[in-house]
Amino acid sequence: MTNPQFDPNAGQYNPDPTQYGQAPGDYGQAPGNYGQAPGQFGQGPPGTGPGFGMPNMAYQQQGMPLAAVARKRGMRQVIIGASIFLVGLVITITTYSHAATSSTGGTYFVAYGPMILGAITIVRGIVAVMRSNRLG
Repeated sequence: MTNPQFDPNAGQYNPDPTQYGQAPGDYGQAPGNYGQAPGQFGQGPPGTGPGFGMPNMAYQQQGMPLAAVARKRGMRQVIIGASIFLVGLVITITTYSHAATSSTGGTYFVAYGPMILGAITIVRGIVAVMRSNRLG
């Protein structure tokens, strides 16, 4: 026994599920008749791709080889890491100088969180640059 279907037009439940609210039997597509054929997604022309002597175009950005892209990303990580580290260092130095010149001694913050995060990002960027040198 199935639950009766609700008919929003009549504002009541319809006891016959073959009437309102049911899609016709041939609605939609038959199974297997949609999408691309198997094995054709994401493949380039023959002879391209890793291991065929030509770099895959998916590994290149703006016509640059893989080594240049990796070097650029590594240098960006070094710059971002240095910026984050400097923000933490400036916060620490500024609050310490205010506390040192205060007549009551004051308090200061050692912003070690940004400094640690910046140092880790710098190291990751340096490793990425060193790895890119091995690629090209």
